[in-house]
This record gives sequence, structure tokens and C-alpha cells, in this order.
Amino acid sequence: MNPKQRSARHRPLLPAAAIALLGLGLVPLLATPAMACSCVAALNDQAYAESADAVFVGRVDEVHPTGWTSGSSTDRMVATIVVDEVYKGDVHTYTDVVTARSGASCGIDPVVGETLLVFAQYGGDGIVAAAPDELRASLCAGTRVADGGQLTLLDGYAPLAGTSDPASSGFPLLGWLSFVAVAGLGAMPVALWLRLRGRLDQPEPSPRPVRPRTERANRTSL
Repeated sequence: MNPKQRSARHRPLLPAAAIALLGLGLVPLLATPAMACSCVAALNDQAYAESADAVFVGRVDEVHPTGWTSGSSTDRMVATIVVDEVYKGDVHTYTDVVTARSGASCGIDPVVGETLLVFAQYGGDGIVAAAPDELRASLCAGTRVADGGQLTLLDGYAPLAGTSDPASSGFPLLGWLSFVAVAGLGAMPVALWLRLRGRLDQPEPSPRPVRPRTERANRTSL
């Protein structure tokens, strides 16, 4: 087999190899390092309430991940809270709150059945992704297990009837990049197997006949 034929035989593997290398290159970028929660300063409830968009007390009814997860402490978790009393904002009886998966990234670590005093803000904070209409809670914003279930700084009122809009379960860009990386890594062995199978099924080319030297010499003299 001459070099040109050898190159042509391996050319179909180049796209799969490129995808696999791309996937390997993305792995370090997609690995989100674990973080340690570090609040700038401990504030009092008045300061927490002033910076919050919604303040309320309620019982954690359900906790579940939402969207694509990477295993990082910054992955989104959603706590559905049955609200007992509201101190600020328009809050429904059943309200979803987005938080980090772990307290290492300042997540509130909600436990089903636990009563929380929630200081929540709309949108993300650079650690946890949240849509502009999603409430997000963190340890640094003051959310904690309720002491007596009331906030004495503000007058409480009943929550709105019904359920808040559920937290989205979209597939963010990071999820798509990870999907491409995994797909690229998985495509490489499949391409190699298909190539090997095609090589085994392909009949060997018949050798070209070699003319004797005397015959070629006679043709040249003519």
C-alpha cells in the first residue's frame, strides 16, 4: 500500500479524532471546582430585609435538583416552601426558591419539614444561575432555620393563594458543552469499530500483473 492509499484509508477517522480531542479539551473547562462559602460580612435582620425582594417564613415541602447537574456544589437546587407568613414582597402559598446544592457554595441546605426564615432575591448571584423572575436564597443573604417562626422587625401578612411559577429546568450552555464532549469521546471507539469492520469486509485488491522484462523490451524496440 503506497502512502497516498494509506492516508486515504485513515482519512475517515480524522473527524472522529477531532471530536474526541475537543471533548478531552473541554473536560478541564467543564469541571467546576468546589467552593467554600465566605460571606463578606454578617448583617442583621434589618439589613437582610432591606436587600431582599421577598421575606417570608415557611415549611420546606420538597427539595429537588433542577436542570443539568455537574456534581458541583454550585448546582441548582429548588426548595418548594409552604409559606405561613410574608413580611415583604408578593409570595404565594407554595413558592419555589433556588439555591446552591451545598452549603459549601452558600446554599441554604433545605431539609424537608424544616421551617425557614427566608430572605430571597430575584435572579442569580454569580454562583447560582437563576432567571430574573426566580427567587434565590443563600446563607449570606440571611436565610436560616426560623427561631420561633416570626420576624419582629416587620409586620406579617398572609401569602397569595396558589403556587408560584415553577423554577425552570432548562439545559444551560454548560450542559450542552458537556454533552458535546461526552458525545465526542463516545464517537471515537464507534468510528474505530466501524472502520475496522469495513476493513475486514472489504476484499483484498487483486495484484496488478507484472509483465516480463523481455516483453517490455520488445515493446520499447518497436
